[in-house]
Amino acid sequence: MNKKQIELRVKGSSIVVKAPFNDGLIEDIKVIPRNQRRWADPEWIIALNDPDQKPDEKTNLEYITDICMEHAQRLNWEFKNFVGKSDSQIEEEKAKSTEELIDEFLAAVDELPNYRLKLVRWNTDNLQLQLHGYLSDEEGGYDLFMRLYRSSEQAYKPTILLGSDRRIHAGFIFTIPYRDRVIRKLIDKKTTYLKFVELEPIEVFEDEIIHFQNATSDLWVGVPMAKSDPGSINWESRDWETTYYENRLYWVVEAKKYIYAWVEESKYSVAHFGGSFGVIFERPNQFLDKVIGFHLEDWLSGHIDEIAKLPPDCRSGRPRKYRDTSWGHPIDKFVGKVAIAPEILESIQSQKQELAIIAIEGDRANAIELAKAKLQDEFDKSEIIEKYGKEIIYKPSWTKKRILEALCTQEFSEKLLEIPAR
Repeated sequence: MNKKQIELRVKGSSIVVKAPFNDGLIEDIKVIPRNQRRWADPEWIIALNDPDQKPDEKTNLEYITDICMEHAQRLNWEFKNFVGKSDSQIEEEKAKSTEELIDEFLAAVDELPNYRLKLVRWNTDNLQLQLHGYLSDEEGGYDLFMRLYRSSEQAYKPTILLGSDRRIHAGFIFTIPYRDRVIRKLIDKKTTYLKFVELEPIEVFEDEIIHFQNATSDLWVGVPMAKSDPGSINWESRDWETTYYENRLYWVVEAKKYIYAWVEESKYSVAHFGGSFGVIFERPNQFLDKVIGFHLEDWLSGHIDEIAKLPPDCRSGRPRKYRDTSWGHPIDKFVGKVAIAPEILESIQSQKQELAIIAIEGDRANAIELAKAKLQDEFDKSEIIEKYGKEIIYKPSWTKKRILEALCTQEFSEKLLEIPAR
């Protein structure tokens, strides 16, 4: 893991010190007169020139440089002295240092067995990887773990795991900067939740969105990884996958999964960009924006035409199935979210009404047998007599079957089953 750092630079007429909190360092900085220093979180700003400078004393810059060096040595921190360097030179030096650390991390990852890392979070600038289980000596053991640890930006073990696995490096999480080469290496090492799929491109659009198809000709949509915010992908869904096109990495998702995540407002949405769990709160017009943005208008239109051919169904039992409002249709999910031809909706509504009537008349025709079966399953003889004994004249010696024969008239049966009257 990166050492803590003290950074020192000069900006205009000020000395700028950026360092982690440390009481000793703060006390030494406060030796500088109050009117020559101020705290501007996360940095100390100190006057470069002391108006009361004496010839035999250190300048502010000399003094600050010395105390930064002393504390860095004492605390085993890294001292970055950027004095005399421009902003561009500082950024270039920092970037070089970061890339070297990434090289070290990837070299360690290359020695890990496949499937030993799990992608747990991905932000705009970095990603977090968790180590699966414990590295045995044959797998590199503690030495390999420490290489991962030292070359990551941050490393920690979740508190919840501290008591469950005493082997120090099991479950550790490493933070590493997001780079294309990092993703490629993680794909090669079969990182969990970073899935790769072989796809064939079928259409490339000017905005670099690509339509792909898989071996079964299902439509997939691809977004250039370099032009998307990785933090926007919802990892809980685990339905975004990766593929290559002309050696570029693409996020890809099956079009049907993407569309249905929106129309069903799934808790584990593959469509929602932002938020750990991807619960969709977007309005219908935003759904259309997504469809248009991924060039899925033709696919969606064809899909609507296909599902319009399907019959309605009812998952409710009686008496709800006697109402047309209890009958559903796959197209219902799209109502209010996308334009659907009025004649299609009218036809489906007519089918629902017709099926509700068929359900009513079908049960009416078999009402007596249905009522007998219902009572047979739900009650014993004594319960039937207690509940419905006043409906008939019977003898105590009658069997349950004979009581049901006498009880279940057409009128009684229709009332029991709540069949609507004609």
